[in-house]
Amino acid sequence: MENKIISINISPENNEDINENAGVMWEHNATELQFKIDEKYIDDYRYYIEYRSILGTKVRTEYLTLNKNNNIVRYLIPVKMSSLKGVECYFNIVKIDEDGNTVQVIKPKKFCLSFDFSPDTDNSLV
Repeated sequence: MENKIISINISPENNEDINENAGVMWEHNATELQFKIDEKYIDDYRYYIEYRSILGTKVRTEYLTLNKNNNIVRYLIPVKMSSLKGVECYFNIVKIDEDGNTVQVIKPKKFCLSFDFSPDTDNSLV
């Protein structure tokens, strides 16, 4: 089965609401998020995603890698995220200043993902 791909443009001009179906609950690594990064946010920046877990705790990814050939950051959705019926996420771009402090570069880009119930996994993996 081929991964589902959700493309999200990250640019100063893009303020569109993003509400996407990201596949079936519990099918982690079956959907890939692809963030197309504007040229303005390429040099010396770091990228990560934040969201709330099923218990309500904040989850922050490690820094994500930018492919400089096409300016795309890829992220395979993990089970922590796909176990939720719906999840509000934020894509963050930061810079590390000369003192080693993290500086928020842009207001985090909000995107919402939903997952469909699967009759095979609905009750067996809870």
